[in-house]
Amino acid sequence: MHQLKECCRPELVRKIKLLEFRSEGLSVFLNAGINERGDLELEGQDLGASVEAHWGDSDYEYWVVVPKDYKDTVLLWLLKERFDATPQTSPLKNDSEFMEWLKAKGIPYQFNSYV
Repeated sequence: MHQLKECCRPELVRKIKLLEFRSEGLSVFLNAGINERGDLELEGQDLGASVEAHWGDSDYEYWVVVPKDYKDTVLLWLLKERFDATPQTSPLKNDSEFMEWLKAKGIPYQFNSYV
């Protein structure tokens, strides 16, 4: 298993910022996280004059919750989409690039092979 030194281990991520966008008349914030029940939750907030023009209020908040039993399904589909392209356009082209990505994020993993 690829182990990280104890001093270098990142904390487990429970929430991550996906988007923060600001322009005149519009600010958009989107986070993903794991709530206290273990569900995957996307939470967002749109603010500004353009939001008020559309919704009648300058603050629009929203949530998408995926039950914890389906988190692995989301993970697997997201991984497939990262690999599911032509070799020229795929963000991840092979297992080596995936392991490099894991290393860059400080995520321990185990690699096995057979010849």
